Formats: sequence, C-alpha cells, structure tokens
Amino acid sequence: LTLAAILRTERLNGRKFLGIILGFASTTALLLPAALEGHSALGWLIITFAAPVSQAIGSIIMARFWPRQLDALQVATGTLLAGTLMLAPAAALTGSSMGFDAALGANGVALLGFGATVAGEFYLFAALTRRGGAVTASCADFAGVLAGLAFGYLFFTEVPTAWMALAAVLCAVALGLTTSAEPQSR
Repeated sequence: LTLAAILRTERLNGRKFLGIILGFASTTALLLPAALEGHSALGWLIITFAAPVSQAIGSIIMARFWPRQLDALQVATGTLLAGTLMLAPAAALTGSSMGFDAALGANGVALLGFGATVAGEFYLFAALTRRGGAVTASCADFAGVLAGLAFGYLFFTEVPTAWMALAAVLCAVALGLTTSAEPQSR
C-alpha cells in the first residue's frame, strides 16, 4: 500500500486498506496456530509472509513501469522467459537436467501441466494488474487461498478447523472489499 501510494500506481481507499488487513489476518489464522503448537518453526512462518510481500512489491513495480505498447500476454511471456533465464544457471550448477526427455512419461506430462498452470497464472496476474491495478492483482490471491481451503476439504479430506473457517470468512470479506468497484461520481 505504501509503495503504491508513493508511486501513485492506483487510487487507494479505506476499503482496499481494510481488505488487505483482513487478508493478512486470514493468512495468519491459517498459519499461526500450527506455529504456536510447535508444528512449524516461527522463523519459517515469518519467511512465509515474505513471498506475498515481495510479490506485491513486484506487481506495483510492474504496474508503474509497464511499457504501454505491450499487452498482458506479452508481459506474462516476458516474465516467464526472464524467470527461466534467471533459474537456468542455478539448474546448470546443481547438475539438474535442462529440457525434457524425448519420451515423456506420466511425470513429464504432469510437469507440462504444471507449467501450463504457471503460465496461465502469470497471464491472469498480468491481465489483472493491467485492468485493475497492482493492489487488486495482489489481492486476487485471496481467491487462491479460498480455493486452497476448498480443495483441501473436497479432494484431500482435510477436516476444517475453526481457524480454517475463520480464515475463509476473513478471506471472502477481504476479497469483497478489495475488488468492489468504487462508487461513480455524478
């Protein structure tokens, strides 16, 4: 929020601010109880919050310096290619194989499917950033949290806890606050 205000990438209002606070609270409701019970280290919990913060900063920078002649598909493709180029030296240094074998087995197909979902996510993120702004695109991850909770229950037989229910409610409210349209002035 602070960086978006400084760079003036979009209009911020109390609804978005409150939505982001509630989104943070929903994530905390999911992660903090396990950390406090000793199931995960508190240090890892703190690192967990670094990823969305860095993504938010990256999206604000992307929105601010977006080349006007490029569309969302071009920006998403560039982002994927840049990420691949940044990871290639690490893969080469660790001895990981680069590329796919000619005969793709079930693992290769699953990896290609995962790659397609990542490419789709990058495209949707770029499109949301272009249309709704960086803060809105960052807050769209609240939908991912809700989907993760639902998939955990539906497909992986996770038993919802009171903390999970609280996180879902907070996340739904946060999503509503951050994505609702501002009233039109007459």
